[in-house]
Amino acid sequence: MNITLNWPTEKNDMHVANAIIEKYLDLNEGEPLGLIEVIVNEKDEEVDVRPAAWVEELAEHFKEKYGYEYGQDITSMVITRCLLKGETIH
Repeated sequence: MNITLNWPTEKNDMHVANAIIEKYLDLNEGEPLGLIEVIVNEKDEEVDVRPAAWVEELAEHFKEKYGYEYGQDITSMVITRCLLKGETIH
């Protein structure tokens, strides 16, 4: 099933995503948000790469609402919609 064609909760999901993203934009004082965070521990010479906090919150919200697998699908579709703003990648 191609769920992008059958996404009956899209409007509500995008509204929730917008609220979460707005919260992080406020915390970040309007600066652009990244998709990942890179933490460098110079002492141990380690680099930790993980999803940004707003991405983690989105994923957790949709996982709790829809279950693990469908929640991941919804998170991916929401982020894709945010990145593309209705445009197509060629």
